[in-house]
Amino acid sequence: MIDITRTLSEATPVWPGDAPVRILRDDWPKNGPNVSSVHLTLHAGTHADAPLHYDAGACDIAGLSLRPFVGPCFVLELPEGHESIDACLLERLPGHTRRVLFKTPASALDGQAYIESGYGLTARAARCIAGAGFLLAGVDGPSVGAKGPEGDAVHRVLLSSGVAVVEGLDLSRAREGEYMLFCPPLKIAGGEGAPLRAVLI
Repeated sequence: MIDITRTLSEATPVWPGDAPVRILRDDWPKNGPNVSSVHLTLHAGTHADAPLHYDAGACDIAGLSLRPFVGPCFVLELPEGHESIDACLLERLPGHTRRVLFKTPASALDGQAYIESGYGLTARAARCIAGAGFLLAGVDGPSVGAKGPEGDAVHRVLLSSGVAVVEGLDLSRAREGEYMLFCPPLKIAGGEGAPLRAVLI
């Protein structure tokens, strides 16, 4: 069992302009019970995006099926020298694959370097994934879309096609190959995204 979730803390890097993670301790009595509260953007750390993230009339995270988030998946590693996940890389996937996680150098990064890493999908790769009927696409960077103007287009293509989007994974301990994935998001009414705990088996 491999935990591919980034730990949430007040040091967790967030997208520019998003609220930082804050973990607030209530007054802890000497003998407990101890109680804390958390304030965070729904896109901090390892999380899923809902269609509502890019379409005000679309489904929220609580309304999504669990099916995309549980089942067989393939971890595909970005070859050295590549700066984005392009469509030709998808040719390396087994034909039966319906969930794919992309491992890039972002898994080894943290802080501002992680936020600026930009190892996302190109719009053409997103269209190929959507057209092939994939259930889920996950990345170890902060955004499923490659750096630049294509980022928003990638989100819109995947989310409008019913492809679940997972971002912020830590795939540093996962080798390329087939696994079982378990990563249901928190069930937040009205949420355009939600943190999740992601595990490969």
